Amino acid sequence: MTSRPRENGRRSAGIVRRTPLGRARAVHHPATVVHHPATVHRGARIVFALSTVVIGLAISACASTAPPSSAAPGSAQAASPSESPIGTFWPQEVPRAIVALGAGDNEIRKAGVDMAAAVDAEDLSRMWGVADGLAKLTDGLLPYARAVAGYAPFADLGQKAVTALMHLHDGSVALRDAITAGKADRILAASSAIGQALDEYGAVRPGLSDLVPEALRQQRALLK
Repeated sequence: MTSRPRENGRRSAGIVRRTPLGRARAVHHPATVVHHPATVHRGARIVFALSTVVIGLAISACASTAPPSSAAPGSAQAASPSESPIGTFWPQEVPRAIVALGAGDNEIRKAGVDMAAAVDAEDLSRMWGVADGLAKLTDGLLPYARAVAGYAPFADLGQKAVTALMHLHDGSVALRDAITAGKADRILAASSAIGQALDEYGAVRPGLSDLVPEALRQQRALLK
């Protein structure tokens, strides 16, 4: 068994030691969690360049989505409370879910910007952190999207939100795991999946945004 390098009879403490021949020998710190193997570094510039294009396009799509007032007929905007089969108010869980999704939308936007910055800086550790946060965020938002999908007037919009969030969650988990494994090809594939999921989500955003003001009104009305 090969023992760790020693100096003066003591184990090294995760720093670079000099051998008697003057050559530097790297000693890995035991607390290291995310490794960046040579396989990542060899293809890193290609991966980051392509990832920047993929994620950048997706963020642009989200930023350029039409404002709520321009939602097309037949979208969620058409399903106003007065047209609901149960009367003026939606089921109690629906306004709460829509408000939560509205708040989550701001976090998804921020994650997209943070991811683009991490990719631009070629910082795998930051990419890992953003991917981990996005995986947890989308996991928390999925129950709210399912609640919206469970209400018939908003079923189509809600199901599209569920699909987009699931794809975003799966892509984020895949990216996090790919970085941990140090697989450049998997990093690129996961980045592409996130970009496509953000594009899907960008198409859902206007419909959800249209519903937020009414959801807030209904929540206030219930408190009176």
